[in-house]
Formats: sequence, structure tokens, C-alpha cells
Amino acid sequence: MAVLPPDPVFNLRNIEMGPVNCVCFHQAQRLFCGTAKGAVYLWDLQTNRSPLHFTVGSSTAPVNSISHLPETLFTQQKGGIVKAWQITGSGYVLATTIDTKHIGYCRFNFHLEDNLMICPKDENSIGIYNTDNFSLQTTLLGADAGLKLGQIMCFKHIEMSGQRYILAAYESGDFLTWDLRTGKVLHNITLEECPMALDFDPISNRGIYGGPHDQLGVFSYSRNTSELIKRGVIGLKNNGINCVSIRKDQKVFCSGGWDGRIRIFSWKSLRPLAVLTEHKAAVVDISYSNDKVQLWNAPIMAASGLDGQISLWNLYN
Repeated sequence: MAVLPPDPVFNLRNIEMGPVNCVCFHQAQRLFCGTAKGAVYLWDLQTNRSPLHFTVGSSTAPVNSISHLPETLFTQQKGGIVKAWQITGSGYVLATTIDTKHIGYCRFNFHLEDNLMICPKDENSIGIYNTDNFSLQTTLLGADAGLKLGQIMCFKHIEMSGQRYILAAYESGDFLTWDLRTGKVLHNITLEECPMALDFDPISNRGIYGGPHDQLGVFSYSRNTSELIKRGVIGLKNNGINCVSIRKDQKVFCSGGWDGRIRIFSWKSLRPLAVLTEHKAAVVDISYSNDKVQLWNAPIMAASGLDGQISLWNLYN
């Protein structure tokens, strides 16, 4: 007998919130989200209520990405504005604003061990910032690659054999592997499709990417040459992937689609496990709690959608 898809443990909704572009957990019991109206909402996962929200941008400068370090909340807006918010007794106060001049939708990454924030910069460059003093440490210039790359679409900080790299995908379909130490391109491969989301697991040396087509791509790296190697594709029923995310325990990975579907796959076998149909519009972000959420005594996955809700799931733990 086929296993039925699980139901969400809860759906977070607020009439004023509108479409939700991004989500992130903070200390497992708190969930933050950024909206298309340019606001940030804090959700208390012990009560499933929102005790705090504040304006970051506007409907013309929506919050496209959000991340919470131990003491600092970072927001990234359309148009390239990144803001750092410090926790105070009464809420959050703006600590600094960084204009990256990036007009696209590529999201920032963080490397917590080295206190680095990695942001799209200008059209096709990548800026490396220090999260302690918000200074720009180095820039990976897309023009230095000598290729017509177009917009940077997505990237991922990866670490293998003690070396740190940035894997970046561009509008042209180029996949560039940057050496973060030297700022040089180590390898480039051109794909037929334009990747819009990617994730990578250094333990299994395998990554996944998705874009506007009806498939997910699988890749790995040659540990000797640092060359990216295509390993095949996973076919999908409908076109369009906004996000892909590998859970930290390497048991499952999930994709969020233009069709509002959350697709769950086994990371070991790449076999599809379930299709979740809770959302009525595109799913645009997925985040996992690092620890158990007390109310459900389990790690939780949160998915945000343009239908104005955040669905919470206890998946195959």
C-alpha cells in the first residue's frame, strides 16, 4: 500500500502579511519571515502567534531573503539592499545598511564559522563581507571570468577537503566554481538550462539544482580536479523550481515549485517520497530547524508561499 503524504502540523497565517518570500528559524522556537510587502514577521512557535512585525522595505522593495545569526538578523531586499538588525529589549534596531547594487533575485549565503556573509553584487559579481563589522573583504568579479554570464541567479558556499569554494550559476547557464582563497575561477561548465536554485552536500559530494524546466539536475565534483560533473536528472510533472534544500541529516531533500507543490525526495536514492499540496500558489522558500521544536517534539520544516501562508511539517524524522 502506498504511503499517503503527511499533513502539515500547522499553518501560519496573518491577513496583513501577504505573500511570503522567505523564512528562517532562530533557536528552533522562533521563525522569521520576509514578505512581498517589505515587512518582517516573527512567529513564536510555542504559541503559533506573531508577537512582532516591522517594516524593512516596501512593495517595490520586498524582502527576498532572510537569515538570523545568534545576535543579528539580516534581510535582503529586491534592489540589492542588505540590512543588519540588532536585538534590543524592545525589538530590533537597524545596525547597518549595505547597498550591493544587485537588481536580481539571487539570495545571500552565510558561513558562520568564519563570520562571512556572501552576497550577490552588481550584475554578476559576488561580495564577501565580514558579519562582525560589515566590511567588504573581497569581491569575485564576474567580468574576470571572460564570459558573457548575464545575471547571477544563485550560488552556494561549499567546503571540501579543507578548501572553500563558491559554486555560482548564471543567466547564461554557466556554472562557475570560484576558489574563495584566491578569487579565481577553477572550473566552468555550461548547462542548457538556467539554474535558479541549488544546494550541495559535501559529505556525499553531491548537489542538486533546479530552474524553469521540468527537471532537477544532479551533480558532483571531482576531488582531484575540482571539476563539476553532471550525474543525471530527476523528471518533474510541472515546470518551474524556486528553491531546493537538502536537510542537514542528509536523509531527504525538498523542492518548492511554481505550481505550489513541495516535492520530497530521498537524498540517498533520489527516489520521490511525497508531493505536498498544501499551498495554492508558488512555494518560494524552505527552511529546517536545527533542533527540535518543543511544541511537536521534532525538527520541523517550514515552507513559505505566495499564497500568504507558512506551512510547518514533521517529515520522516
